[in-house]
Amino acid sequence: MCSVLDVARLVNEITVTFVFVTAVFAISDQTSNANNIAPLALGLAFTGASLAVSSPLVLALNPARDFGPRVCCPDVR
Repeated sequence: MCSVLDVARLVNEITVTFVFVTAVFAISDQTSNANNIAPLALGLAFTGASLAVSSPLVLALNPARDFGPRVCCPDVR
């Protein structure tokens, strides 16, 4: 059974993922003027997305570190 907190976490994760993917597309666009600073901008976008959701969701954006423990121990928070 999903609680209100689980729904809020899902909405939070979807929102941050949308913002991060939008930033990646905007930075990597060929008509963008950010070609010289694209690696820095992508790194800052990734860091911002990580910091935005790491504490409330106990999230690691590296699937190798995040997926396994969630499958083995879903009740641990």
